[in-house]
Amino acid sequence: MNRGKHWGELQERYADWHYTLPIWCKYMDLDGVEFGPGGKPLALIETTENPDKATTIMCSLARSAGIPAYLVLLPAGPLADETEIRVRRVEPLAGWRRMTLGAWGEFIKLIHGVPSDHEP
Repeated sequence: MNRGKHWGELQERYADWHYTLPIWCKYMDLDGVEFGPGGKPLALIETTENPDKATTIMCSLARSAGIPAYLVLLPAGPLADETEIRVRRVEPLAGWRRMTLGAWGEFIKLIHGVPSDHEP
């Protein structure tokens, strides 16, 4: 079993367990945190196949940390650098952008400190 599949199964098992707790014990999983030296958070990322996925809590966390948050819409099936995805910065809010997964990877490098004028 590869690490990604195993991690997804662990997350699902934990979420299933957590939903047995009382309704006031709120829970959401967050797919990713880009971070730099010393563990400094740089951006929050949620991946989904649902363009209407709620991002309220992620946006609140991003605002508190003073960092951007992104919703990344992935297609079903295998992923490669040429795969077209849609990305939306949800904190602060911006429109959807179409790009390849490879271009998104280049943008992630920019988040880590490479200067550029390009931002989805």
